[in-house]
Amino acid sequence: MEFKDFEHQRTYQELLKITDGDNIETKSAMYVLAASYAPGLLELLKKHCHGKNAIDFQSILEEEEIKTWSNSDKALLNFASHLFSPKFFNDCSVMDIFSYLDKENAKVALEGIRYRFGIM
Repeated sequence: MEFKDFEHQRTYQELLKITDGDNIETKSAMYVLAASYAPGLLELLKKHCHGKNAIDFQSILEEEEIKTWSNSDKALLNFASHLFSPKFFNDCSVMDIFSYLDKENAKVALEGIRYRFGIM
């Protein structure tokens, strides 16, 4: 995977530690989510991770704190939740997601898809 910068890579490694992520669904979701520099991201994941690869994205998406995030950060969270499990798409289309992403984060989302589905 190609990271957009050192902070993206460092955050990805932190998220994998929190989630004990070892499957492709978790790794691809954490790769996309790590591109967000939203305040409180690590704390939210710690709060809503309930064991190895067990992330309660629905609870994260319902947190009040998410309302203060930028539209781009919310889009990355929604997209990461969908890569983790398609049942978490929350009435967002691919068009909705990509319309909020700048070029750099759109590349991250596409890289997440490639990684998730083994199109490397």
